[in-house]
Amino acid sequence: MGLADQIREHAFENFIEPRIAAGDTNVTVRAGDVHDSMNLVERLPAVCSALETQKFLSDNNLRIKERRGPKQGTTTTFVYELGGSIDLVAAERRRRLMLWGEIEADASAGIKPKQLTDLRIYGGAQGIWVDKKQTARVSTEGHGVTVGLLHAGQHYPDDLSDDGMIYHFPDTDRPPGRDQAEVNATKEAMRLRMPIFAILPGKPTTRRFVKLAWVTDVDDRSQQFLVTFHEIDPEDLRREIEEPEFSLMEPNMQDKFQRTKRRGGQQKFRFDVLRNYGCKCAVCDITHLALVKAAHIRGKQFQGSDHWRNGLPLCSTHYDAYDAHLFSIDPESLRISFKPGLHAEDIGIACNQLATEINRPHPDALKWRAEKTSRAWRGG
Repeated sequence: MGLADQIREHAFENFIEPRIAAGDTNVTVRAGDVHDSMNLVERLPAVCSALETQKFLSDNNLRIKERRGPKQGTTTTFVYELGGSIDLVAAERRRRLMLWGEIEADASAGIKPKQLTDLRIYGGAQGIWVDKKQTARVSTEGHGVTVGLLHAGQHYPDDLSDDGMIYHFPDTDRPPGRDQAEVNATKEAMRLRMPIFAILPGKPTTRRFVKLAWVTDVDDRSQQFLVTFHEIDPEDLRREIEEPEFSLMEPNMQDKFQRTKRRGGQQKFRFDVLRNYGCKCAVCDITHLALVKAAHIRGKQFQGSDHWRNGLPLCSTHYDAYDAHLFSIDPESLRISFKPGLHAEDIGIACNQLATEINRPHPDALKWRAEKTSRAWRGG
């Protein structure tokens, strides 16, 4: 790429495009600012020439509205009028990635909330920050595109891990329509593959950790978003999260007996289990989201995979009961049987057959678990 092309690209990406994303109709560019930001030496004539070429104007839908100052100098200034048909989505995406570049070095150490509000990465106490003034023109219906999500770590601490989080739809006493507008804006971020900022509790509490994130899935039934922390571009991320074919075992587990308090992918596993089975314990009537867990049928300590068909939605009580082999599920009939000496009422099971709202686990997973439970009952 020649110098003229480098100047045109740099000027558009750093001086024109951010103002387009901000909604401006006129943009003022000073030749000396472009020259200095590129660390050029005595190349002002080349900068001034590049900024007024027909290629620069036509490629970026610009018209020179006014030209001020000397013919070729530091103070030579161009006032451009925007001609429309700009890719607003690409401009907004680039703006956010530029903001991430500004804070990335401090994001894992903790950032003061005022810095985040000054950069308009976050707007205050609300959980979802849309910045509608900035993003309304990017969205299809004008309701904006979510910029930041605040996870305070208080109500659903288990929904947060190092590689992502489950984010619950807002349910507040604000004026009607406000919560739904924020949900729509977050869905728009997913549709447009727009990066967002996850604002997390920091240490000390006066600071915030920040992650670059993507909204990768939504479940309207359980009213949750799946948010993945990653720095790759949206298309690569989309390929990464495509659902694999069912596999009972995890092929890349280095230590089959490894146990960790929080596993990578745990949030996606829980999200997928609740989305595909419904938010209801599979063996009782509990439906409260905070009380329903995602249980592996073949556990992680036995190289069990994170595919949703190797999982079941169970309340806390029956999660522990299943783990302790107090009941078993027949892989074909889905009938529930109990450890010798126990009955359904002893452990609060309200059905005689697996009762997920939709779908069913994979027979291979249930067969593996039934055989393991049978050995445990025989004392093997």
